[in-house]
Amino acid sequence: MHRSITGVIAFLAFSSTFLVPPAHAAPPPRPVQTSTESIPMGSVVGPAVGALVRSGTGTQAVGIPQAPPTLSVMRTGTPEFSLVGVTWADDPTVTDTGVRVRVQSAAGAWGEWTEVETHESGAEDATATGRTSIRGGTEPVWTGPSTGVEAEVVTRSGAHPLDVHLDLVAAGTSPADTTLVSPIPDGARAAAAAPVIHTRQDWGADESLRTWKPEYAPTIKAATLHHTVSANDYTADQVPAMIRAIYRYHAVSRGWGDIGYNALVDRFGQVWEGRYGGLESTVIGAHARGFNVGTVGVAMLGNYETVDTTAPMIEAAEAFIAWKFALFHVDPTATTQFSSGGKSKVKVPTIFGHRDVGSTLCPGRFGYARLSEIRSAVDQRLASPVKHSR
Repeated sequence: MHRSITGVIAFLAFSSTFLVPPAHAAPPPRPVQTSTESIPMGSVVGPAVGALVRSGTGTQAVGIPQAPPTLSVMRTGTPEFSLVGVTWADDPTVTDTGVRVRVQSAAGAWGEWTEVETHESGAEDATATGRTSIRGGTEPVWTGPSTGVEAEVVTRSGAHPLDVHLDLVAAGTSPADTTLVSPIPDGARAAAAAPVIHTRQDWGADESLRTWKPEYAPTIKAATLHHTVSANDYTADQVPAMIRAIYRYHAVSRGWGDIGYNALVDRFGQVWEGRYGGLESTVIGAHARGFNVGTVGVAMLGNYETVDTTAPMIEAAEAFIAWKFALFHVDPTATTQFSSGGKSKVKVPTIFGHRDVGSTLCPGRFGYARLSEIRSAVDQRLASPVKHSR
């Protein structure tokens, strides 16, 4: 698959036309205003007003045999929200915290308790970057329209999180959210064609929330597969709102300045542009701390620890990764080496799961089980794969 410089430039010019397909027959969608209600919880040593410290009612749910103090808060009658997450002051010593939430629907019914996976920062270390806005916290959880919430935070061992906040994100609405499901076109099976990709404009990104300028790596060496730990029963019309809510949570609540993932795929087989800066480029995401430079982060929308992925979703991921690897001559069956955090050398497959390089379940046991299949399919999509290891 060796191409001349002229050929690569021509290919980029050709393929870039596929990045901005007319996703809607109507005029281009406008930015959608989102909002966050941030409820202070404080800490177990200094709870905020309205928060409680008590024996943990959720200790068994988060795997704790005894009952250490639990920080909790409940709110009802809130403005409608559709996504929740819990954040705290960034502290590398906070490593073993359990969080669970339940929400009250707009109709007034309380749902079941859900354990929420804590998520180490996808952005690079705040000390190294000087970005003091970065916060620790959980994965975001899509709840659908809700007006009440209860959350519990308990530390299994080690340091307790400080300055804990429960964030309720309202994703806003747009007439453009009603979109047709766009199948991956036949042409995307060839390495020289991009799949149909819905742009940031299509999902209504409010660019005023984006506080980090794009940064670029010298090249792309690998793809990292993620899942978003959101609901799995979403409709196609809900996908833009889900991405907007994740964007706000990553950019504002976690302090990453933008959505962490470079691209997202939904269960219907649609591909969505994530982080700003150009999908055909080497823009550095905030999806796997220590491994952001030189990787493209692809997130499957949903929780694939609890249910299996869909065939259209996996096909969409394969089509996107094949196109991206064709641009940068990456062999999907090889391994490559990274300097994690500028320190130790780590060798990983060129298509790897987030759990391979971080303390996380991501991309879930069902998503992780698909990695071998994805590597083989991407290899088949590439007409003449480059066989080398970096």
